[in-house]
Amino acid sequence: MPAAKDLHINYKEVFGAVQGVQRWARFWADSTVIVHTDSTVTKAILNRGRSRHPFINLLLRQMFWLCVKYNFTVRAIHVPGLLNTFPDTVSRLHERGKCKQLAILLAYWSHSAVSASLDVSGHMSLQSLRFLLQETQRHFSYSWKKN
Repeated sequence: MPAAKDLHINYKEVFGAVQGVQRWARFWADSTVIVHTDSTVTKAILNRGRSRHPFINLLLRQMFWLCVKYNFTVRAIHVPGLLNTFPDTVSRLHERGKCKQLAILLAYWSHSAVSASLDVSGHMSLQSLRFLLQETQRHFSYSWKKN
């Protein structure tokens, strides 16, 4: 999205959370949604419901109207970066070596008790995640061979 391209990373993380709310709002009626973030700034903006940035305030207003429309609340909690390996790896698939790291995490995830702590079933199936990994690996291995 061009409007978010030049935003500071803190605002991009808020933008991502708001995009998730816009996508899933109709499924969250009468509930509380917990956003896990490794950014304390994102946590503060989402919990306060305001920002110094006009574009982010516009997004927050849209998010809170959805909260009212579908009767749910959004709460953000901080997850230390050391415990945020899976989402962090997925968000960096464009970097060299991250596809391999994700493959290792997926193998570990699908064959151990750690799967409960890395549950993405509310967002996508393991099959979808594997497909994402395969496509990303295919794309980036092609890009690296050309360079």
